[in-house]
Amino acid sequence: MRDGLPEAGHREFEMAPVSGSSLFANRISWLLGCRGITAVRFVATLEPGVNKMLVRWLELAPQCCTMWHGKIQARNGGIVRLIVFVFALSLVAPYRTGAANADGEVRATIQKFYDSFNDGFLGPADYATRDWNHINPSGGRTQGRDATLKRVREVHQTFLKGARETIESIDIRFASGDVAVGTVVGVSSPITLSDGTKHGAQRGIRTFVVVRRGGRWLIMQDHNTTVLTPSR
Repeated sequence: MRDGLPEAGHREFEMAPVSGSSLFANRISWLLGCRGITAVRFVATLEPGVNKMLVRWLELAPQCCTMWHGKIQARNGGIVRLIVFVFALSLVAPYRTGAANADGEVRATIQKFYDSFNDGFLGPADYATRDWNHINPSGGRTQGRDATLKRVREVHQTFLKGARETIESIDIRFASGDVAVGTVVGVSSPITLSDGTKHGAQRGIRTFVVVRRGGRWLIMQDHNTTVLTPSR
């Protein structure tokens, strides 16, 4: 026993039930024979909730390898650990790649919204679902893609004509494998209202609900809020 972990070839191993990152760290400590802090650093590189199947597989790994140790010489225990670790990584890698791809696809969908905004929403909203809901800074809500397009086109032909908005920052969070939430801070160009009132550049924050339907990421809802400048 070393650092609270079994030596290579050790055939007795018991572990209290754990979950999440603790489980990963505990199992990887055992697989590699490394210190706990090293395992935690490795676990930190994994996507949260990367794969329930992997969690379950790691739960069973000690028992499986104990059985394997009974069939091989003790000096090969390190080889068994290496094989198990490589196999575990082969399960993780595709999900990490998939998560990265999904993040990029969600960002691309949101970018299409801003491209459409800057073009006055003249083109089709193929980046949105049919039940797209749009909530404007004044609290008005428009439901349905057709109705939303009609409304924003009217606005961009009047007081928002020629208006543009540039993304300042964006972050993406995933509620599930098919639902993402995007929070975007943007800066709009100066505008002049129909009554002649002029407004300078303003910062706004939008929340997007983006869902995956038919293999594509589409905006289901967006909510725009003006970021007010604190009065002095």
